[in-house]
Amino acid sequence: MKLLDKSISPKSIDPGGASLRGTSRLSIAAECELKWALRYRLGLRARPKSHDLDKTVGSLVHLLLCYHYAERMLEPPAWFFERPLDREINRVATGQPQAIATAQECVDAYRRFYASESDRSVAVEHEIVVTLGELDPACPAALRDEIVTGRFDRIYEHGGALIADDYKTQASKGARLYAFDAQRWSVNRQALLYLYLLRIAFPAREVAGFVIRQIKQYPPFDFKRHVIPIDTQAYVALPAIVTAAVRREVELARELERRKPRRTGIMVDACHAYNRHCEFYDLCYAESAEERDRVQRNDFEGA
Repeated sequence: MKLLDKSISPKSIDPGGASLRGTSRLSIAAECELKWALRYRLGLRARPKSHDLDKTVGSLVHLLLCYHYAERMLEPPAWFFERPLDREINRVATGQPQAIATAQECVDAYRRFYASESDRSVAVEHEIVVTLGELDPACPAALRDEIVTGRFDRIYEHGGALIADDYKTQASKGARLYAFDAQRWSVNRQALLYLYLLRIAFPAREVAGFVIRQIKQYPPFDFKRHVIPIDTQAYVALPAIVTAAVRREVELARELERRKPRRTGIMVDACHAYNRHCEFYDLCYAESAEERDRVQRNDFEGA
């Protein structure tokens, strides 16, 4: 497998893809060399599986909410016109009418539940790009122009201040949403970084907070809104932590120009994260080159 050399710059950002250098990418660089190389150098992505209804419905709910809020903006973002909703639904859920119907029913219920909200959307499905020097003025000079990014589900105005929304769909078929751990989120790297990104991108505006919206994607539908109580010490420490993570990724990229990536995720149990195998598990643990090529060809796209 030839690892592709992909440069990181604001111009290379895909408006419809994952955040270019967000918390997920930086975490993977620290977690597992091989997973980072497969995803960000080789460009592999797992092919959508028609039987994975939970994941498809969750993706559709995110998609429909993005278009719902974008349509109501005074000036919708460019992607709203460039990527028609019907085409995007077909891309995510080709041949899955049940998933589409379920997601639409969920979003209809969500809209009724929050019908009284009149907050003005400032941005939807929006990527904020900053330099590491802007985030951490104390970072080494050699890293100042490296970028850090975050993709926001929605940024809106409430009481004159800006708030970031992040949708978390849950596939529970029970009567209630899962219990929400606000304490865990108070030190969550995504929540902390997103507040920094908002304050850098909108320096003249007050930033009020980061909100998680829990969405139960199957009937009986349920929705909850959680304003995250940010841990002050974790917030102050974040810039230096991000600098260390960026340094590690830059060093890893250079190292992999001279050697093959190692399966370092074993040391942090990343091969079995979230009670399931890593998406690259079958590829990494293939017993022969032929089996590895078959798995890559059948189960992944990209490169």
